[in-house]
Amino acid sequence: FFNSWGDTWGVQGKFSKSGVVFALLFKQNGDVIVLIPKSVSTMPIVTLTRQQADSTESLGRLDTDGFSCLTLELPDLNNQKNISRIPTGTYTCLWKPFRLTHHYELQNGQGRTGIFIHSGNYWFDVKGCILLGDSYADINKDNHADILNSSKTVKSFEQKMGGKPFTLVIQ
Repeated sequence: FFNSWGDTWGVQGKFSKSGVVFALLFKQNGDVIVLIPKSVSTMPIVTLTRQQADSTESLGRLDTDGFSCLTLELPDLNNQKNISRIPTGTYTCLWKPFRLTHHYELQNGQGRTGIFIHSGNYWFDVKGCILLGDSYADINKDNHADILNSSKTVKSFEQKMGGKPFTLVIQ
């Protein structure tokens, strides 16, 4: 295997496991990431660029071919469940049931599940998920940016993606 930590880990960035050990680790919810060159990938690439953060929330921008919007997430609290944003990295997003509808869910969430891209306005509307909108304003006067036109923006994003899987790169 090639590891993702660089050539100073293992033997010049490689390690080995027997097929039996690999199968056991994978069965115990181990993660495997396979990098596919962009020219080969059939899934669209969506990029979330985090632009500013404080101890309450993180603001950013989501971009894909022909679509862009703003994002609101929780702060970085070391990937703690329900109180932290998801770490930077590359995720596969699948169309999954969410509440009474469907939204995109991040897969291989570094120990986290139930991380969706959905609508909402405030940092307290999420437990680690990603909110989309088209602008920011302090709606509830708590001195924190809130995201606006979220339902409309999420609907536009989901129509753009068409319920098909995509790769989300968070940086």
